[in-house]
Amino acid sequence: MEAADGGKRYNSINNSDDPPKSTSRTSFWFNVLLYHLLAIVTLVLVGVWRGQYGGGFDWATEAKNYHIMSMSIAILVFYAYGLISYRLMHNTKKMTAKIVHTIVHVSALIAMIFGLNRVWGSVNLTSLHSWVAFATVILFVIQWLVGFVIFLLPGLSKGIKAWYKPNHVFWGVAIFACGCAAILTGAMEKASSNNAGSTEAYLANSFALGVLATGISVAYITYRAEFARQD
Repeated sequence: MEAADGGKRYNSINNSDDPPKSTSRTSFWFNVLLYHLLAIVTLVLVGVWRGQYGGGFDWATEAKNYHIMSMSIAILVFYAYGLISYRLMHNTKKMTAKIVHTIVHVSALIAMIFGLNRVWGSVNLTSLHSWVAFATVILFVIQWLVGFVIFLLPGLSKGIKAWYKPNHVFWGVAIFACGCAAILTGAMEKASSNNAGSTEAYLANSFALGVLATGISVAYITYRAEFARQD
C-alpha cells in the first residue's frame, strides 16, 4: 500500500527504509529459532502436565492425554510449519515448496484425525472446546482442498491464483488462531479442577502461555513482509 509523507511516496512493504537483505535474514532465522524453542518448551510442559498429573499415557485408559498431545503437535508443529514453510524454503524451487507445504499440512490433518479418534465417542459435543475444535478441523479441510485445487491442479489461470492467494494466506493464519483457541479451551477444561497454587496449576497455566507465545511467534514470522519468499 502506498502512502504520502511530505510529498514523498513510498511503499509500506518494499521501500527504501527496509532493512538490508542480510539483516532481514538474520532477523528471520532468529525468529525461527525462537519459535522452535517456544514450541519445544510448550510440548514438554504439556507432556509433564498430563504425564505426571493427568494419569500418564497408558494407551487403554488415558486416551484424552493422547488427544491433547496430538492436537498440540498438529497445530504448534505441523500446521505452524505449513504456515512458514515457504519462508523457510526461500531458495527452493516453487513447485517443490508447494509440495512440501501440502505434505506438512497433510501431516497436521493426520495428527488431528488421530487425536479425534482417541476421544471419539466420549466427546462432550455441547462444550465450547468441541465447537471450536470441530470448526477448526472443518475450516482446515476446506482450506486444504481449495488450496490444492487452485494451486496444484493444472488449468486455472494465473489471475484466479493471484486473486485467491491473499485469501488463502488470511484463512491459513485465521485457522491457526482457531487451532490455538481449541488447544486453550481444551486445556481450560482439563485444568478446571486444579487446586489454586498447586504445581499442576502452574504447569497448566505455563502450557497455556506457551501456546499463546508460540502462536504469536508464528504469526509474526508470517506477517513480516521482508521474510517472504521472493519468487
